[in-house]
Amino acid sequence: MMRNLSEVFRSILLCSALTLISCPLTDSHPASNDPSPAAVISTIPSDGAVGAAVTAEVSAVFDMDMTGSSFSLDSFTLRRDTVSTGGTVAYDPASRTASFTSSGYLEPDAEYTATISTEVRDAAGKALSADVEWRFTTAAAGTVAAPVFDPPEGVFENDLIATIASATPDALVYYTMESGTIASPPSDPADPTTSSTAYTGGIAVAGQKTMVKIRAIAVKDGMSDSTIASAQYTVDACAFSALWGSAVWDRHEWNP
Repeated sequence: MMRNLSEVFRSILLCSALTLISCPLTDSHPASNDPSPAAVISTIPSDGAVGAAVTAEVSAVFDMDMTGSSFSLDSFTLRRDTVSTGGTVAYDPASRTASFTSSGYLEPDAEYTATISTEVRDAAGKALSADVEWRFTTAAAGTVAAPVFDPPEGVFENDLIATIASATPDALVYYTMESGTIASPPSDPADPTTSSTAYTGGIAVAGQKTMVKIRAIAVKDGMSDSTIASAQYTVDACAFSALWGSAVWDRHEWNP
């Protein structure tokens, strides 16, 4: 019996050592009497995007659970210059995503500013530390809407399938891609053209420490080509844990 226990302990120590090698300990779970406020980790359209669809739904993903009732047309706004855009606001707890859907088409070739104010609260009732703003420009009339990546670019714990789509009906998407690793990052892909790879389905991003860069355009006969959209995906469980660890720790949840 003692021998079996010794073998078990050796196995536990070996497993722990391998875990430390693959994911070194970091201070991602700091003890704190003042938990960090929620943060937006990605938006659609992205900040500075050009060529967004006039039908675009504006959304933001948070790094922790939020109080859905704190999202409203007062706390999540969309405006062109100083003129507010009418619409509806919703929050999806499963994906931690807040969305603003315009009640009509946005103006073409116009800059919009989306704002999520400090009225928004996380699940514990803590407010954002500051308003979150991002800006994007819609496509000009007669121009194909820029491709949108789903999920938005970022760091992911596990393998994923990235999809690309344009809001312009019947538009075709072409893309270029470079793959590498965190240790040996990929170079920037070439500008896509209609001679590039035609998008026909999801693009797999697989393997720990994998890094993939994608650039895409959308085209349609009789319309001007879209602007180029780009995304970078990284699969890294260690980095993902560090990014999400503080938020999980602050909610006192070991398993989110």
